[in-house]
Amino acid sequence: MWTDKHISKQLLDVHLNTDVDLGSRKIKTINSTVTWILKTSKKKKLNILDLGCGPGLYSEKLAQKGHNVTGVDFSANSIAYAKEEAKKKKLDIIYLKENYLNLDLEENSFVYEENKVILYQHIVIDTKETISVYRFWTHFFSQSDLSKILHTHDFIDLSYHEDILPKGDLWNGDNVTFCKAINSK
Repeated sequence: MWTDKHISKQLLDVHLNTDVDLGSRKIKTINSTVTWILKTSKKKKLNILDLGCGPGLYSEKLAQKGHNVTGVDFSANSIAYAKEEAKKKKLDIIYLKENYLNLDLEENSFVYEENKVILYQHIVIDTKETISVYRFWTHFFSQSDLSKILHTHDFIDLSYHEDILPKGDLWNGDNVTFCKAINSK
């Protein structure tokens, strides 16, 4: 129904009626949800991915508060409306007309450079609409990080090799370092 030209227009009208909790939520609910989202973060500026953004009601509020926002929805009417509103309000929001279930979310990973950690989060919705969230934390090390750790545990004769795997993506080529070490004990 979201891709049907006539029905999706009716659904958009329901979403835009912020006096009822049907398509979207009442404006009071939207505002309190945005406040809660922002209170849970310690960062002042967030990169926010709004999956199923509809006409961009939450995306707009978050962008108005200075955050980088990307909204994704597969309703052409909703995305067209969201883009037009963002343009009118001079908000720099990226809107994508896509089915978020088909997105390659690796491009939307979360990097915590100060802790040298990358989070890849995958949300899976099965045919019974059960939602499962899988989080994969990847710790990354520089050669000097590895050397410090390994020397602390009596490893010697360290050598690093970044040409073992073929080039291709984040998990291959010179993005992956092999370390050869000998334990002196």
